[in-house]
Amino acid sequence: MHHTSKTSSITPEHFYFIEKGVGEVKHDAGTLAVGPGSLVLIPAGEWHQLIASDTGFDYIEFQAPFDFMTTMDHDPLGKNWYIKGTDDGTGQPKLWVQS
Repeated sequence: MHHTSKTSSITPEHFYFIEKGVGEVKHDAGTLAVGPGSLVLIPAGEWHQLIASDTGFDYIEFQAPFDFMTTMDHDPLGKNWYIKGTDDGTGQPKLWVQS
């Protein structure tokens, strides 16, 4: 879930455009199966989770405004995302760097 930040009073909205792969988006109202060509709008303040199948995902994500805070499972600061089922060599999941 994304929240306003200390420097912006706007709660962000964003969308995912799935280019390759299949999976699902969980959100406040349920679960939506997604695949190539799917466009998913996440309204401001809505809890959501993007889950790839074994195929993985290639997708474009747009968030506006980009100045926001995030509530994330297992990361109270909302700064780090990890790749489920991976190992960085120390027994911890690999950090996912969004670029």
